[in-house]
This record gives sequence, C-alpha cells and structure tokens, in this order.
Amino acid sequence: MKEKRAMEEKKTKINSTAVKTFGLFLIFCAVLLVACSRQELFCRFQAIEESVWHRDSVVRFEVSVSDTLSPCNVSIALRNNDRYPYKNIWLFVSVQKPSGELRRDTIECQLADNYGKWYGKGISLYELSIPYETGFTYSQSGVYVYTIAQAMRDDFLTGMSEVGLQVRIKN
Repeated sequence: MKEKRAMEEKKTKINSTAVKTFGLFLIFCAVLLVACSRQELFCRFQAIEESVWHRDSVVRFEVSVSDTLSPCNVSIALRNNDRYPYKNIWLFVSVQKPSGELRRDTIECQLADNYGKWYGKGISLYELSIPYETGFTYSQSGVYVYTIAQAMRDDFLTGMSEVGLQVRIKN
C-alpha cells in the first residue's frame, strides 16, 4: 500500500514538473514570437497565376511607413518551382515615395548555381530572399508603392509561383 502511494506521489511530481517545463516553454515561444514580429514591418506575397509570369504582369505592394528614423532591410522574396528554366531572373523594381517621386532599378537575382542546384529553401517549391536595400531609412512617412515585373526576354516565364516583399527593422 505504501509503495503504491509513493509511486503515485512520484508520478504527480513528474507530471507537475513536466507541466511547469511545458508552461515555461510556451511563455518563451510567445515572447520570441512577439519580439520577432516587432522587427517585421511588412511581409506579403502575391501568387503568380498558374506559375506563369507574363511580361506585362506587375506585382504591386503598398507599404505604410510611419517610422522615418529606424534603418530597415528591404528584401524581394521569390518562390519558384522546378519548371523555372533559368538559373537567374532579371527584375524591374520601382519604388514610389508618398511625395510621388519614383525610382526605378533593374536587378539580377541568382536562383541556382552553375550545376542547377536551387538556392534558398525548399524541395519542389524554392524560396529565396534577395536583399534589395540594406540599412535603408525611409525619408517620409506615408505609403510607399513597390512594383516588381519580370525583365526576362520571355513573354511567358514559367515556374515562378510567388513574388514577395519583406521590410524589417535592421538589428
């Protein structure tokens, strides 16, 4: 009888310790999640219909900015599948400030190495984040409009599934 009671008390202590440990783990995860989300000002993806990006199709993101003091990192995120025929992609990127001032860039993004191994994360859908501006400080508060278009020679570019824009406060 005493052995049974001792065994039950031991199980209760173990269960109590497990519950406390799990509770601390959940609190840690919640704090980490809140801390990470404060750093991210904007993160959106737009799907490319049927993974075929037409030359005239422009992806548009509107980023509302109120902080003009903190330096930010702006990245373009690309998700492609195995049907993408090239190791790189050229993009036309435009940024329009709230004042209407427009800046246009042409950038090349390497998606795979010379042997065809895709950069980024994934198995059949690959995601790669390409730095666009690092340590960039927004000069005005308001809405900044980013537009991204493919600048390849193909009218119909297969294998590109999604295009995204990420703005994070620089650590």
